Amino acid sequence: MKAYQEGGILELYDFFFQTSRSLPKGAVMSGSTALSHHQALLISQSSLLVRGLPDALEITVAFNQGGNEKAATRTIPVHDHKSENEYIFPLKGVWYNHAGASIRTHHRWVSNEEFALDLVKLGTDGAIRKGEKEHPTDYYSYGEMFMRLQMARS
Repeated sequence: MKAYQEGGILELYDFFFQTSRSLPKGAVMSGSTALSHHQALLISQSSLLVRGLPDALEITVAFNQGGNEKAATRTIPVHDHKSENEYIFPLKGVWYNHAGASIRTHHRWVSNEEFALDLVKLGTDGAIRKGEKEHPTDYYSYGEMFMRLQMARS
């Protein structure tokens, strides 16, 4: 993240990392897990599984300062974001999103694919294909999206 910040990339991807909302002005990303005054460490892509929607998360960080073990706790409010838009998934059946818009996928770094999804259709057995994958038609998703797009245009 330090290299991203130094290269101006962190600012360009603020919509993803939200550093302008979470870091104080002038904070510098650390090049390691050791932090000095006014340095920051960004931990992304960490999943939390909870039952229901909590009002807040309490996070405790244990650290060593001058040889003394210490801990700091912060409560972070949780907001239930609801989109104003409604979307209808245009494909029938069960589909798996193999790769989507994320800072870690190949799509994110190609401008015309930035918000693309790699979708794979699953059969009733949960597999992505029937047979021995000898032919493209062995895959359940083969031709599905093309046919749906043709139907949508007509």
